[in-house]
Amino acid sequence: GVIGIVTSPEEVQEAKKLGIPMVTFAGTLRDCEIPRVMVDHRAIGRLAAEHLLERGLRRFMYFGVKEVWYSDLRRDGFAERIAAAGGELQVRETVRRIDPYTSWQAGLQEMDMWLREIVPPAGIFAVHDYRARVLVDECRRVGLAVPDDVAIIGVDNNDVICEFCRPPLSSVSRSGYRVGYE
Repeated sequence: GVIGIVTSPEEVQEAKKLGIPMVTFAGTLRDCEIPRVMVDHRAIGRLAAEHLLERGLRRFMYFGVKEVWYSDLRRDGFAERIAAAGGELQVRETVRRIDPYTSWQAGLQEMDMWLREIVPPAGIFAVHDYRARVLVDECRRVGLAVPDDVAIIGVDNNDVICEFCRPPLSSVSRSGYRVGYE
């Protein structure tokens, strides 16, 4: 059998051709014909919202990835909890970086524009720690203090990203070892 990451319809078809049992833990595709083990992405969104709400914040932003199923689920869980608390929410989503020849910095101008529109204090939930880390750096660049003006939380609890970020990044753990075990 195979434990793999199947992220496109083409990969689903190739995996089916193998003719052996396969399990994926990728949440990129909404409809996947391969058995999948995943965390509850809606619950991750709700946990992130709860963390930011506990800090007394009323204005929020979700920073996700367009057309990625787990990002949609995290956004929806976050939005549901923020709405239940009567908070204001803006959603900002960018495309996945598919072209390996484009710089990851290509989308920073757009991010800078919407960061400049934030009215502090606000909380931002980023779809994962990588994007949260970029937000921390960009907030500093546009003059927003983290966490005083903007509190940021990511997902994955990646030790390298969270601990080497200044200030250290808050993150929701998705328990990758547990998912692998399951």
